[in-house]
Amino acid sequence: MILLVKMGVYTKVGDHGKTAFFGCGMIQKDDPRIEALGAVDELNSIVGVTLSMVGDKGLSEVLTKIQHDLFQVGADIAGSSLEKKALPRITQAHIQ
Repeated sequence: MILLVKMGVYTKVGDHGKTAFFGCGMIQKDDPRIEALGAVDELNSIVGVTLSMVGDKGLSEVLTKIQHDLFQVGADIAGSSLEKKALPRITQAHIQ
């Protein structure tokens, strides 16, 4: 017999529907940046799994570049409220 017990974690402060977000302080959990960052992270993990299965050097280099760009996109989303010079940003060159 397996007994499952659901336990909660209580901090006694409540989150009021907000979460800490790099460079932005506290933001609403339904902020579109949370969804966007999760989507970019999921895509990056899929690229990483694919990269681990690829034997072709040229394709591996392309996937590695894509993965680095996705890390940059994630940082750009997360730091969207920071001063433009505070961290590298996605540029027109990345898009092209």
